[in-house]
Amino acid sequence: MKKTSAIKLDEIMKSLFYGEHETIIQLVNHFFKRKFNGKNCEVYSNSNEHINVKEIWSKIISDFVITIKAGKKAEQFHFEFQTKYDSSMSMRMFEYGLNIAKKFANKNQGTILMYPSQALLYLERDDSIGDSVTVTLTANQKFVYEVPVFRVWEFKIEKLISDKLYILMPTALLRFRKSPLIENFYTMCKLLLFIAPRFSE
Repeated sequence: MKKTSAIKLDEIMKSLFYGEHETIIQLVNHFFKRKFNGKNCEVYSNSNEHINVKEIWSKIISDFVITIKAGKKAEQFHFEFQTKYDSSMSMRMFEYGLNIAKKFANKNQGTILMYPSQALLYLERDDSIGDSVTVTLTANQKFVYEVPVFRVWEFKIEKLISDKLYILMPTALLRFRKSPLIENFYTMCKLLLFIAPRFSE
């Protein structure tokens, strides 16, 4: 049952990210400190399926990958979300980033891999979750690859509204799914009170 529940939550989260381009742009601007204007850029959804080199004929699937094109410049962004802490996420984020970079590699002058901007979003409270995940590469020199972690459960509903992170508002309910029914009901009502005015405009 727990595995089935996790799968359903995963599918629900993925569906949230296929919304209006303006809400996606607001999300990118917030997490990656960009200043994209929805009127002057284009948003494209990219394939999130990648070949798994560890197993023949298998694939690994990332959550949400997009390209935003502003003028002649195009950038890739990757969001991954987790309901629970997972110690393998550092390596997974590195592998997802590598697979995405390979798809957009510039092979005109050698091979240039441009990793996407990545963000790992944790939805449910876990005090062991840090501010980032890292992978350390060593050869003749040491290089640390770091991906920022965001604890979405700490985002207040009012903050989601003020920062126009409407696409994340349904996640506010997930943090209370294990709480007493009365608390769930109160939170749902509070969320609906904030959402209703927006859709009535």
